[in-house]
Amino acid sequence: MSPIDVYSNEFFYRICYVFISLMLTVSIIVNKFETIILIEIIPFIYFGKKFTVVEITDLIELLWFLISSISFLTLWPFIIFHLNQFFKPSWYIYQLYYINFTFKQFFFISGFSWALNYFEILPNILQLLIELKPTGTDRLEALLTLDIQLNLLKYIVWVVEFQYLVNFIMLNITFCLIFSNLFWTLSLKYYLIANYRKVILFCIVVILCLLLPSDIIFQTLIFILFFLLFEFLYFSLCLKVTNQIIAQTYANFKTVIE
Repeated sequence: MSPIDVYSNEFFYRICYVFISLMLTVSIIVNKFETIILIEIIPFIYFGKKFTVVEITDLIELLWFLISSISFLTLWPFIIFHLNQFFKPSWYIYQLYYINFTFKQFFFISGFSWALNYFEILPNILQLLIELKPTGTDRLEALLTLDIQLNLLKYIVWVVEFQYLVNFIMLNITFCLIFSNLFWTLSLKYYLIANYRKVILFCIVVILCLLLPSDIIFQTLIFILFFLLFEFLYFSLCLKVTNQIIAQTYANFKTVIE
């Protein structure tokens, strides 16, 4: 049996495992459709608002959307595991170490981001939108009344898209940090942080202010935390550069003495 036949059979079996897992996931989503909807609206359940379904086809669209999003979310670690096992015989040990380290960091960041969005960011944003009222005189408030209607399909689609957006941003930041830690030299890191940390801090704070609720205290706290984080990073890089210079000086001095 040739090597290509062995790899083809193994790849076919792993594809079958993934397909069977996909079918099981879809069957669970269809059978527990109401439970999944309840889980999706838990951050909103304490506000005392009711969701509406405008058209009967909204339920079909919602079912299809949940099948596609949840199936991808649950099968992603399973697919990564099978790809890792399939390519494992042809990889070196250091490649396996870097791949496993990267995916562990990605899974941890994804779980943390999902929990943060689900229990902190989304409830604050929804509470801000619900309590939105016209500002002005009493006559304006009497004429302009905001009656918020909650559409179930649009709400769940927006929540899932927002979670994917935040996860995408955080995973890209994590990838850049891992890439810089593995491939960037210490002098390049020090140059970037020393000269561009204020610009990077400003861009991050502007993006977070657009995504997070417009609370002055909350945004000020976010700015202070990121400012301290960048200053701590700059201080740690200064210590590393100083220790590297001292070590090189001591090595040169020792070589001269010998």
